[in-house]
Amino acid sequence: MNWIERMRSAMEFIEENILEDLDSDSIALVADTTSFHFQRMFSIIMNISLGEYIRHRRLTLAAHEIMSSDIPIIDVALKYGYETHASFTKAFTKMHGIAPIYARQPGINIKAYPPITFNLSIQGDTSMDYKIREFKKTRMVGKTIEVSTANGENMKIIPKFWDDLVRQKALEEITALADKKGQFQGSLVGACMSFDDNAENFTYMIGVESNETNIPDGMIEANFDSQKYAVFEARGPQPEAIQKTWRRIFSEWFPATKFIHAKKAEFEVYNGESECTHCDIWIPIESDKKM
Repeated sequence: MNWIERMRSAMEFIEENILEDLDSDSIALVADTTSFHFQRMFSIIMNISLGEYIRHRRLTLAAHEIMSSDIPIIDVALKYGYETHASFTKAFTKMHGIAPIYARQPGINIKAYPPITFNLSIQGDTSMDYKIREFKKTRMVGKTIEVSTANGENMKIIPKFWDDLVRQKALEEITALADKKGQFQGSLVGACMSFDDNAENFTYMIGVESNETNIPDGMIEANFDSQKYAVFEARGPQPEAIQKTWRRIFSEWFPATKFIHAKKAEFEVYNGESECTHCDIWIPIESDKKM
């Protein structure tokens, strides 16, 4: 079974079990991969987290049921996994823009989030060169922000975080702490780390390898273990070139190889410049034992 078929089977499994207590482990099992790898691939390719997608599908079906029947709203809420009327109303309003009680009014606009389908298409119009590197244990110092992958928020939050630090002239303060003899040779690094179990939230650090013991206020230190990485070049205006490369890694490179995500930190390595057109993306990998 190829990658397209595995992803299609996973989406069909979600639809067939949409009223059940779905968890990422059971969905990933259908796709014949690890839970974390499936969730990370899903969020990068689809610009939405797996959990958010399932919530959108349930609220789409719930809205249709409310509009097309006289079933009490609390019964619909319970059917689609909400324990209280209040929690259902909050989620419903956030997605549809109106409370469920108003969904039965004539002419009301309701949003629909259709099931995702995967079809074979021609990819890889340009080659994806990469290197396998052995990452050495290291220590980084920098500033962090908490990031969510829900609704592609990470694609907005991270560029804004960079812009904020540029405006605050904080990148110069971070760069001054760099160990220029480290494996990143003093370059600024964006690190995605501390993923939660559902892969919906993680910590993003902008920092440098550093031996500095006196950490300035507002910064933290983070330690990273040795790991095998695949390294890709992202060339062109940022952040567009980086975001395009991220999507190609997960939609083209991973499906074509025998590697999966190793659930370690990911790195964006810049040339020590705040506004450059050259970035290397480091992805932690391990062999897929199921292949």
